[in-house]
Amino acid sequence: MRDWEFYRVPGVGTDDAPYHWSWRCRLEDGSVLTTADTFRFFLDCAAHARLHGYRNGPLHTRREPSYTRETPFAP
Repeated sequence: MRDWEFYRVPGVGTDDAPYHWSWRCRLEDGSVLTTADTFRFFLDCAAHARLHGYRNGPLHTRREPSYTRETPFAP
Protein backbone atom coordinates (compact mmCIF):
# COMPACT_ATOMS: atom_id res chain seq x y z
CA MET A 1 0.00 0.00 0.00
CA ARG A 2 1.20 3.50 -0.78
CA ASP A 3 1.88 5.98 2.00
CA TRP A 4 0.64 9.48 1.09
CA GLU A 5 1.74 12.73 2.72
CA PHE A 6 0.20 16.14 2.16
CA TYR A 7 2.28 19.08 3.35
CA ARG A 8 2.32 22.87 3.24
CA VAL A 9 4.93 25.04 1.56
CA PRO A 10 5.30 28.80 2.12
CA GLY A 11 3.60 31.08 -0.37
CA VAL A 12 5.56 33.68 -2.29
CA GLY A 13 4.80 37.36 -2.60
CA THR A 14 2.69 39.67 -0.51
CA ASP A 15 -0.52 39.03 -2.45
CA ASP A 16 -0.20 35.25 -2.25
CA ALA A 17 -1.67 32.92 0.37
CA PRO A 18 0.62 32.30 3.38
CA TYR A 19 1.08 28.69 2.30
CA HIS A 20 0.18 26.22 -0.45
CA TRP A 21 -0.34 22.44 -0.38
CA SER A 22 1.74 19.78 -2.06
CA TRP A 23 1.87 15.97 -1.87
CA ARG A 24 4.30 13.07 -1.99
CA CYS A 25 3.84 9.32 -1.98
CA ARG A 26 6.18 6.54 -0.87
CA LEU A 27 5.76 3.56 -3.18
CA GLU A 28 6.03 -0.09 -2.20
CA ASP A 29 9.57 -0.35 -3.57
CA GLY A 30 10.72 2.57 -1.39
CA SER A 31 10.88 5.20 -4.11
CA VAL A 32 9.13 8.53 -3.61
CA LEU A 33 6.71 10.09 -6.09
CA THR A 34 6.22 13.83 -5.57
CA THR A 35 4.66 16.74 -7.40
CA ALA A 36 6.36 19.99 -8.27
CA ASP A 37 2.94 21.69 -8.34
CA THR A 38 1.51 23.54 -5.36
CA PHE A 39 -2.15 24.16 -4.63
CA ARG A 40 -3.82 26.95 -2.70
CA PHE A 41 -6.51 24.63 -1.32
CA PHE A 42 -6.08 21.18 0.23
CA LEU A 43 -8.96 19.67 -1.77
CA ASP A 44 -7.36 20.77 -5.04
CA CYS A 45 -4.15 19.09 -3.92
CA ALA A 46 -6.01 15.87 -3.01
CA ALA A 47 -7.82 15.93 -6.38
CA HIS A 48 -4.48 16.19 -8.18
CA ALA A 49 -3.09 13.32 -6.10
CA ARG A 50 -6.09 11.20 -7.14
CA LEU A 51 -4.92 11.55 -10.74
CA HIS A 52 -1.70 9.86 -9.61
CA GLY A 53 -3.20 6.99 -7.64
CA TYR A 54 -4.43 8.41 -4.30
CA ARG A 55 -7.65 6.62 -3.35
CA ASN A 56 -8.68 8.32 -0.09
CA GLY A 57 -6.59 5.80 1.81
CA PRO A 58 -4.25 6.44 4.71
CA LEU A 59 -2.58 9.81 4.51
CA HIS A 60 -0.44 11.99 6.72
CA THR A 61 -0.43 15.75 7.10
CA ARG A 62 2.39 17.68 8.67
CA ARG A 63 1.44 19.85 11.61
CA GLU A 64 3.16 23.20 11.85
CA PRO A 65 3.07 25.39 14.94
CA SER A 66 0.18 27.84 15.00
CA TYR A 67 0.65 31.35 13.74
CA THR A 68 -0.74 32.92 16.92
CA ARG A 69 1.10 35.01 19.48
CA GLU A 70 2.77 33.06 22.25
CA THR A 71 1.83 35.55 24.94
CA PRO A 72 -1.64 37.06 25.42
CA PHE A 73 -2.19 40.74 24.81
CA ALA A 74 -1.57 42.85 27.90
CA PRO A 75 -4.48 45.13 28.97
